[in-house]
Amino acid sequence: MDLFAGGGGCGWEDSWCYPQMHQHLLPLVQRDDSVLDLGAGIGRSAFPFALMGAQVTLVDRDYDALAEASGIYIQAGIEDRIVDCGLDIEKFLSQNRLRYKFVILSETLTHMPKSQGVKVFREALEHCSGYIFVSAPSTFSWVYECYREGGYDCPEPGTFLDMCGCSGVEKIEPFSFYQPGELESIVVGRGGHIICAESRKNHTENYAWIVVASI
Repeated sequence: MDLFAGGGGCGWEDSWCYPQMHQHLLPLVQRDDSVLDLGAGIGRSAFPFALMGAQVTLVDRDYDALAEASGIYIQAGIEDRIVDCGLDIEKFLSQNRLRYKFVILSETLTHMPKSQGVKVFREALEHCSGYIFVSAPSTFSWVYECYREGGYDCPEPGTFLDMCGCSGVEKIEPFSFYQPGELESIVVGRGGHIICAESRKNHTENYAWIVVASI
């Protein structure tokens, strides 16, 4: 039984979690490794890490989503593998000095203006002592073409979801996409190495820019 299927039929192994993350990172997991999932939601992305014995910290300001995550992990019998933190991501990163072997930002930057997203990504790297996974809105997306056709010049202050009409914002504001090489350059500037960088369709049939890197 897929604990994450719900009404939409999406499971933890589907495109929400991106095969690249599992392909490159799961073989590296050892028991009691630390995993930080920023913008974790119901804990889907970190779930396979916990199944393999890693200790998972889920960070999200949505208390309802974290409560659902806790219930799912309990059903799976791995409730001792989860620590949930109901905090804003930036607040968590500023208050916490721990470093984690794996850091996950799956769809997280979708909810942020680019200036904020880049800042969060840089701070996430400071908390990473092994490997990082990030998926972000890509210029390969069909929504990006709508963005260009709309004649938007400024990449701030809206988010990807504003343009898609998913955020409840009536007026569509300019927002940001990530170019190939943009996030990678930040990693390399920190002395990291790129394991995988590619465009990938997600559950909305838009293209996300995927980066898996070691730090």
